[in-house]
Amino acid sequence: MTDSSVTDDQASHVAHTMAFVLGELNLRRLIALSHGRARPGRAAFELIAPILCRDAPKNWAQLTSLGLAPREIIDAGERAVRVFERLPRWAAEDLDQALDALCVELDGTRRDVDAALSVLVLSSQTGLPLAPVLEALGQSECIARLHDSTRAYRACQMVG
Repeated sequence: MTDSSVTDDQASHVAHTMAFVLGELNLRRLIALSHGRARPGRAAFELIAPILCRDAPKNWAQLTSLGLAPREIIDAGERAVRVFERLPRWAAEDLDQALDALCVELDGTRRDVDAALSVLVLSSQTGLPLAPVLEALGQSECIARLHDSTRAYRACQMVG
């Protein structure tokens, strides 16, 4: 940092925070996933920022546009939790296989399952491939988000 008003302690704080963001939040991986889908810089950041924002309001209208019944969406979320909890390895290849198996189990298309889980986990559909994004977020974060959003979606529906 060239700003002389920044102390060594502040610079160290920034460096440690950036190390956390790049490592723990897998920001480097998420940015890499944006390659070819967004211009570098602000466009790439705007593509990945919503993925990191857990408290963003859920866009339930996107679920409605899929043509799936509320029970189907709730079932997809709950089954995804069970499948994700059993995965021995949290890697994009394994997640892709799990998502394919979930499609068979739910008798749905991969597009619909990816779209529903994208909204449930990320608050909206993303232009990035779902499995690598889930991998970058991490197993515990994805499962926690699925639990929270499925519960919230169930609460706003007229289903048990």
